[in-house]
Amino acid sequence: MAIEKAENNIKKINAFEIGRSSSTKENQLQEAKTQLLEIRSYGEKIKNEIAQLEFHKTFNFQKNPESVMEYIFKSAKKGDFSNFRNLCDPYGENDSDVNQICYAEMMMENQQAKLKKEFQNGRVIGKALINGDKAEVEFAFGASANRLEKMKMIKRNDLWYLSGF
Repeated sequence: MAIEKAENNIKKINAFEIGRSSSTKENQLQEAKTQLLEIRSYGEKIKNEIAQLEFHKTFNFQKNPESVMEYIFKSAKKGDFSNFRNLCDPYGENDSDVNQICYAEMMMENQQAKLKKEFQNGRVIGKALINGDKAEVEFAFGASANRLEKMKMIKRNDLWYLSGF
């Protein structure tokens, strides 16, 4: 809204005005453009701050690697990918396959439908293999839950995050 207003102000200044000198017009334009830049900069800072707040969002189910996978399966069944971004390693040490899971909320509808189909019938196989701050969870997934894979996880501040798959 504020950006639109500032852009409209620039358009008005650019319009011909009887009796206004070109130096006055240039000063007005410079002032309006500076204001627009400040508004855009402020908007970017707010977006960054919101992202930082989301970055620190954690959940009780992250205290256990198997629970992280169960959360993925339950959420996929509902088609709710809103918290998946919080499952990625906060230090960004994850692979591109994990990124596709973590950024599912931003995917196009057909990609989300595909992800839902792959994980909605998923199930954990056995116990997680934990070695220090790393874990591997074997799981079945796919439309018939007949494909096996291992999800690698990493522990950060006593919580488990996806790191590889």
